[in-house]
Amino acid sequence: MEEMELIHKVENGELDMLGYVMLNPELKEPFSDYARSNGITCPTAADAVRFLKEYEERLYQELLP
Repeated sequence: MEEMELIHKVENGELDMLGYVMLNPELKEPFSDYARSNGITCPTAADAVRFLKEYEERLYQELLP
């Protein structure tokens, strides 16, 4: 599924953030690593949101000189 289609499904309430992360090939593995390293055995949408915030911050930091 393309990213824009995933975003559209989230906006329409058809998919929560956990579904978005798990169906996004670029995010699925990093999220799984995040969950494992944080002892999360049954991830929730809230875990996905926390992951996305940390992931975004990490990407931003990598762009800084």
